[in-house]
Amino acid sequence: MPFFKSLFLLLCLTFLFAACSEVEDAVNQTCASNPSTLIEAETLWACQAVSSYEMDLTVSCNCMNYLPYHIVVGNNEVISIEVTYTSDEDQRYIEEMEAAYGESFWGYEYYSLSIDDLFEEINNRMSQNPASAVIEYDKTYGFPTIASFDMDVMIADEEIGYYLSDFAPL
Repeated sequence: MPFFKSLFLLLCLTFLFAACSEVEDAVNQTCASNPSTLIEAETLWACQAVSSYEMDLTVSCNCMNYLPYHIVVGNNEVISIEVTYTSDEDQRYIEEMEAAYGESFWGYEYYSLSIDDLFEEINNRMSQNPASAVIEYDKTYGFPTIASFDMDVMIADEEIGYYLSDFAPL
């Protein structure tokens, strides 16, 4: 009888180690670079464990602001947001809009401003079955570089796009 107990214990341990090896292989595969799906991208982003970074985010919609935001995130919290510009014309636009509407004109509180927020926004939009969606991901980190949605082809001006660039971990 002790022989059978030992044999049973040996078999259980063998299956346990084999199962752990398979789980480890699955985790390594899900953290692979060059994601092609939202789940793969979110997993890769989580695997990278980047909690502090900076980036530029442009939101394209039927809204007044078309200039990008430079966003700094520290410990997964947005710590600064600046509207950026690249030309004198952009600077005049900023001055005119702030003179007319005040600094609240920028209205960034309505947009997803961290990468985690952006993933939440994408999941929310996808759950609403958009008429079309274009989403591209960074090959190294997994964050969305483009997330563009047309929720209903019969409605004008409800489209929205998020364009993320100049990402840098801090």
